[in-house]
Amino acid sequence: MAYQILNAVWGSLFIYAALVQLNDPDPVRWITAYGFAATLCGLAIVGRLPWRPTLGYAVCTLILAGLTWLGGSGESHPMSGFPYWGPLREEVVREAIGMSLVALWMTILGLWTRQRVRSHGP
Repeated sequence: MAYQILNAVWGSLFIYAALVQLNDPDPVRWITAYGFAATLCGLAIVGRLPWRPTLGYAVCTLILAGLTWLGGSGESHPMSGFPYWGPLREEVVREAIGMSLVALWMTILGLWTRQRVRSHGP
């Protein structure tokens, strides 16, 4: 039962994250990423989650998080030369943290499902 509740909570959070991307300058990438994570949570709730694609998706979102972190680094304030934490930088940080959370939950979910399959059979 805890398995279904946790997936319902995480799935709801991913749906919310997808919805707040509607006003983002590049919404398709992020809505797709969060929407797919929510779909995998839904599959877990009904007991139909394949663990290999879930772990593969965890790797993909971890790479996306890393690329997002790298893409937002190196900005500096034009007057001082010090790092600038303006609106664009803050958005990059939020997106990177979001993808890191997706990667974390997909890793936990994939390993949890793999363990259940191995202990109970396919």
